[in-house]
Amino acid sequence: MAQTQLTYTDARSKLALGVRQARDASASGEQELTLTTEQILQAKRAAELSEMRLNEGLTNSFTEVLMAKKFVAGAQANYLSVLRDFDKAQFAADDPVRDEVG
Repeated sequence: MAQTQLTYTDARSKLALGVRQARDASASGEQELTLTTEQILQAKRAAELSEMRLNEGLTNSFTEVLMAKKFVAGAQANYLSVLRDFDKAQFAADDPVRDEVG
């Protein structure tokens, strides 16, 4: 009987810890989504400026424009990664038993 009680207490503690971790990850994910959204906006603005400089003849550097667009793509990929992690944290917070069992 004592062993069963210890097992139950241990499982309950692990579940509570999992819920706390999921909630923390979710809150952190919201902040990261805000930051990565800002990163995308800044990268897009830099790409627009590079393209404008090229179109107005202020530079002949196609590389500058391509690199700026590469930074936009990288920022967008980073956003998707953060969003995936945020979704996982949300799912874990919504269903901690499934996360603990499976």
